[in-house]
Amino acid sequence: MPLGPIARPGTRQVPSKAMFDHIIARFNGFASLTAGVLITLLIPIGIVQNQKSIMQNQDKISIEATLRAYGSALNASDAKAAVAAYTSDGVFMPTGGPTATGTEELLGSYTFIFTQIRLDVEFDIHEVVVDGDLAYAVTSSQGQQTILATNSTGPEANRELFVLRREGAEWKIARYMFNKVS
Repeated sequence: MPLGPIARPGTRQVPSKAMFDHIIARFNGFASLTAGVLITLLIPIGIVQNQKSIMQNQDKISIEATLRAYGSALNASDAKAAVAAYTSDGVFMPTGGPTATGTEELLGSYTFIFTQIRLDVEFDIHEVVVDGDLAYAVTSSQGQQTILATNSTGPEANRELFVLRREGAEWKIARYMFNKVS
């Protein structure tokens, strides 16, 4: 279909309606193609982002379960269960106590602690951030502590920082530090 006469050099050609319609049709076709390509490229990105979000949510649920199991072990004065929440090279850094590194030292530390005190605390999980196979959690705990030598009970409140590492399908405590709330 001819779109109009060929313009002579130095003259200006006014596009005919047919030429204008042809240009718009080509543009609309290009716009549809461009939109189709963008959608085709962006949908997988959205799916990947959604899958990543789902995985991070599952990781957070698993991490929270690890922290709750650890809290239950503390309240039960169960040194073996507390240590089971750690990686084999886990590090425990208690306020006013020596650092314990690795399963053997962790077991010794928790066994000693549970001969001295009994805890009845609840953890509040404030933040969990996951980055690949590492994560950190910020928590606080409140409750009661009983000193076994005197059988005296008083309030117990701490702020805690956990660094966790994925081992297989499980999240374990790699580093744990706490301090008293003032």
